[in-house]
Amino acid sequence: DRTSQRPITKERPSTVQRVPLQNTRSRPPIKTATIKKVGKKP
Repeated sequence: DRTSQRPITKERPSTVQRVPLQNTRSRPPIKTATIKKVGKKP
């Protein structure tokens, strides 16, 4: 179980970055605010 959880954790970040791009068109105000906060932190 631990071995299968590690790959999922690495794939989640990639999915999180790709999901905002598609959700940005569906919910611009909500995702735009999240993208601005995430963009300012790093």
